[in-house]
Amino acid sequence: MKHLLNILLVIMALASLTACEDHRVPQSPQTPQGVRYRMVKSEIFNFRSRHVRTFSYRPDGKLASYTIDRNQTSGLPVQTVNLNYNDDGRLISLQSTGPATFPYVKFRQEYGYDDKGMVTIVNILTDSDDSGNFKPVQSYRFSYDGTNKFPVSVSVFNINDNTLTKDRDIFYTYQNGNIIEQKSGSDTPQQYSYDDKPNPYNQLSMIEIGPEVFSKNNVQISFRPATYNSDGLLIERNNSSGATFYQERIAYETW
Repeated sequence: MKHLLNILLVIMALASLTACEDHRVPQSPQTPQGVRYRMVKSEIFNFRSRHVRTFSYRPDGKLASYTIDRNQTSGLPVQTVNLNYNDDGRLISLQSTGPATFPYVKFRQEYGYDDKGMVTIVNILTDSDDSGNFKPVQSYRFSYDGTNKFPVSVSVFNINDNTLTKDRDIFYTYQNGNIIEQKSGSDTPQQYSYDDKPNPYNQLSMIEIGPEVFSKNNVQISFRPATYNSDGLLIERNNSSGATFYQERIAYETW
């Protein structure tokens, strides 16, 4: 269960949860003023499989739902995730519908806020046997320093029979809106560098907590070169690291 969130690939739109923001992609230096973009499709594929996610939006610009297609080449059914907001426009929960058979897991994600509207807790529940009974399996607790709308630390708890056991604490150091260092326990701290282009996952993010989600620009990795369109938006990345070769493609729309 340690990396359950990476398996579920569920939404963690922290930037939009702290206020009534829409899911536009942040302005790029090349993007004409007044033009708004948002991500509508993300594909990750290699020679064995293709993982496709598509996004649908409400009239006010907030994410309404997204679909998960684990492998378009296999004919597996598609899982849909619907987002629920309160009257203040804050996301309070999201829940999957559709298949619960492998490779899918039915899940629900519930959010809690502080008096400033910052997300302080996210609880993950799953319905592994498709009985309609969702059980809590993991909890994320977020802390802030008042200078950044993204957390400076995250505490991860596993839940078994409603008993919480701390798994790890993760600490982040920011510079110019990007995480430049990540520390967890006795692990060697990780340092990151960035391009100057907007990160499409910054306001609409698949969970991999850390720099891929909480940073305004895109992490630069030597074995994962990036391609941008004429508006300076990230459209492709190719991971050529040994056996983990894959390609990622991102599509946008204006609105």
